[in-house]
Amino acid sequence: MTAAAEHSDTIPHAAAVSADELDVPDVIDDAHISRTRTSMMAALADAVTAHELAADHLGSLRGPLCDLDLSDSRDGHDLAAHIDTAIRCGRAAYAVLHAITTA
Repeated sequence: MTAAAEHSDTIPHAAAVSADELDVPDVIDDAHISRTRTSMMAALADAVTAHELAADHLGSLRGPLCDLDLSDSRDGHDLAAHIDTAIRCGRAAYAVLHAITTA
């Protein structure tokens, strides 16, 4: 028997999960789901807006204000990259939620 075959006997296989095991409520409150999704979309939009504002502030600090700690330093580049990533991730999350909400 190969090592892989021996190892496969020790890995538990995923079993089908019933609705009872998932704690699915008997009655699904579609209105509450809709309100919560709408609230989440607003929170995601607010987060993207906040990160865009942070990017603008960072641009000012790195540009006309010439903050030496951020202008042409590794920290400034890292901060810009993190803010940019946060904006892209927020937009992507919003797009996914929007796609399933309007589907």
